[in-house]
Amino acid sequence: MVAIGSVYIHECPAQHFIPLYLIVMGLATILKASIDQKARCQRARLPQEEQEEFTPNPLEYGLSKLLSLFIIAFFIAGSVWIYQIYRPNTIDSSSYDYCHPTVYNFAFWVTTAYYIFVAFLCCCACCICCYGACVDEDE
Repeated sequence: MVAIGSVYIHECPAQHFIPLYLIVMGLATILKASIDQKARCQRARLPQEEQEEFTPNPLEYGLSKLLSLFIIAFFIAGSVWIYQIYRPNTIDSSSYDYCHPTVYNFAFWVTTAYYIFVAFLCCCACCICCYGACVDEDE
């Protein structure tokens, strides 16, 4: 996301926030993943009996949660920017409604893939709940 957004930073006058959205989301996701991975590594280095009581650094834990909220909010904003100009002009680069096809299609499909993944998780959760309800009735 960071690479595509950086390369095409000025290539989407139809919605100039799309490349910025890619850069910021990529960096925020990398930072959050790094903080979370650091806590996992610290916990894994402890003896087995001490891993249960492990508490991550409160500052890092708070920053991770704050980044999660930021990522969700910025994802919603990015969705608006991307879907607002659905099917932009990808031919005439001098046009005001132009957006380079690489940056737009990448942003569109990354965002759409997130929505598909969330929908899949919701369907799985519903199936598990229904299965649990059916099993409880049989007993």
